[in-house]
Amino acid sequence: MRYRPAVARQEALLSAFENAIRTGDPRSLAATLASDVRLTADGGGKAAAVMEILEGEAVLRFLTDYLLRWWPAYQWELAELNGSKGLVLREQDSIVAIVSFAFDHTDHITDIFIVRNPDKLAGFDAVKLH
Repeated sequence: MRYRPAVARQEALLSAFENAIRTGDPRSLAATLASDVRLTADGGGKAAAVMEILEGEAVLRFLTDYLLRWWPAYQWELAELNGSKGLVLREQDSIVAIVSFAFDHTDHITDIFIVRNPDKLAGFDAVKLH
């Protein structure tokens, strides 16, 4: 079973993630990431997404340098995803991304998973997101 920090800690980590992307200031997020953090994205060839797995400092640079350009305009919703807190990003009423996380036993983010593949996003709905 995957490790899950306390809900309050998960919410604090997600807040740092959102703040870094909205402001471009990585300091609060940097403290929450494991040194070997990985970012994996799935665009399914139909939506813009990173093609390779990013690791370490490249993750932070990608989040604050690239996602800062597009993601602040989206509506951000906290959601329960695979038993942990995650994010649903919407543009108007359409889901444009789902972001989930994995954590280590020191409550640091070890993995960030971004789904932008519209075929997979079509499977998420209000019943699954709570």
